[in-house]
Amino acid sequence: MAVTYVNELFEGRTGEDTFKRHRTYVRTFEVLTDSDNDNVITVGSCPLLPRLGSAYPGDVFALCTSVRPMQDNDQPRRWIVTIGYDTELDLKMSPDEDDGLDAGDIPENPLLRPVKWKITYQQTTEVLRRSYLLDDNDNQIPGSKPVKNSAGFLFDPPPTIEVSRPLITATKNVPRLNMSYIAQTQDAVNSKPWMGLDARCVRCVGIDAESGFENGVWFWQISYTFAVKFDNWIFRILDAGTWEKGDLGSAFGHATGLRPIMDPSANPITEPVPLNGAGMRLPIGNPEIYLRFMGYRQVDFNTLVPL
Repeated sequence: MAVTYVNELFEGRTGEDTFKRHRTYVRTFEVLTDSDNDNVITVGSCPLLPRLGSAYPGDVFALCTSVRPMQDNDQPRRWIVTIGYDTELDLKMSPDEDDGLDAGDIPENPLLRPVKWKITYQQTTEVLRRSYLLDDNDNQIPGSKPVKNSAGFLFDPPPTIEVSRPLITATKNVPRLNMSYIAQTQDAVNSKPWMGLDARCVRCVGIDAESGFENGVWFWQISYTFAVKFDNWIFRILDAGTWEKGDLGSAFGHATGLRPIMDPSANPITEPVPLNGAGMRLPIGNPEIYLRFMGYRQVDFNTLVPL
């Protein structure tokens, strides 16, 4: 007596997420056996089915809490198995009226403690691209301006300014540690709005984990540290160079699609000048073009970070 076929069904697949971030999921599987006499133990213990305590795909903090095989009335060798997942373990938190226990007799489950939040600030430096406008008495007035020298050119190297960046730390106890999940989260930025912050404004800069054992429960205490950058983590660099798009011309003997930018004396320049974002020299007086790059993977923190 054995299982001969296992297949996940689309029918019956459900999920729920509440305001308190309590998430539940349901998956269903069709299982076939080779005997009319196979029972729920044979079906439910099939290694091809999700096991109790395993994580839901895409949500490592929702664990399998139930496996419910049901035999088909017309086909005894066909079973439908319902798999339930939950982010909160269904453990006893208060005594029943008839069990004679006081609330203090029931040990606390460390896995049911809420997330602990902490906010600090980190001092760092950033390139100063724009400055606030000041009147003749150095009083701030509305508006800002690019940081350039008196001739209208950008400083090289660009000036930097000290800034304080918020650091958010979230600490939560979890039943197990998933190293592949940690690798996916480390140095990632939020692809969608998270905790009231815009997309790509939060980066996971640190993950600490420590094992623990309390009241008969093994767990991992894991802490995530996030750096907040309100103007987002997209990297901006001035579009500049010493070459521009265009043929070299017959004077150079061949054409490459690029040509050196010339100074007023018709000599190739040696210092980069701003480009227009399309590979050509930027006309004097036009605002500089900054190219945008994303150096970090983007992850939806709403499903990955344990809340």
